[in-house]
Amino acid sequence: PALNLQYNALRGPIPKQLFHLTNLQTLSFRNNRLSGSLPSGPELGRMASTLEGLEAQTNLLSGPIPTQMGLLTRMTSIQMNSLR
Repeated sequence: PALNLQYNALRGPIPKQLFHLTNLQTLSFRNNRLSGSLPSGPELGRMASTLEGLEAQTNLLSGPIPTQMGLLTRMTSIQMNSLR
């Protein structure tokens, strides 16, 4: 399953509830106006066994890439250009 939220003019921080959708294989929220940092800790860990693709580019996100991204062992595609 995939969740495509791209080009929706979403604003504010990335809702942590998105990372409770543990059956997702692809999560895309690119080309919005989301701000803050990428979730880390248990939020990413919940998706470790299923998430294969993450598209977060072209937002207003900042901060480091969370070390928990290393837990996403099925990940084959990450697009996070334009992070500040």
